[in-house]
Amino acid sequence: MGPVTKEMRFDVEFKFNTLSLPQQRNFLMHLRCNVKNGDDYYRWVQPGVAKVDFDRLPDDAIDCMFQYLWDNGLMEVERVALEGMMDILSGRFME
Repeated sequence: MGPVTKEMRFDVEFKFNTLSLPQQRNFLMHLRCNVKNGDDYYRWVQPGVAKVDFDRLPDDAIDCMFQYLWDNGLMEVERVALEGMMDILSGRFME
């Protein structure tokens, strides 16, 4: 993948917050196993609710987690919707 953009960072955070609890657990397990010190970037705030510090995640971690979501078919539909929303917000829909 190319360089990590603000949009990718936003997409990963947005998608995490829309995942079911089992999907969030899988996401966090992937983060722990594939990112150095991955467990330093999240904490459980109550049973079943995790808070991930996406602002602190290094670019390589965002890239890894974006790829995980993409590979598991969790980004495709939402990514298209987000791109459309970003087009509307930026005024590109009027071109």
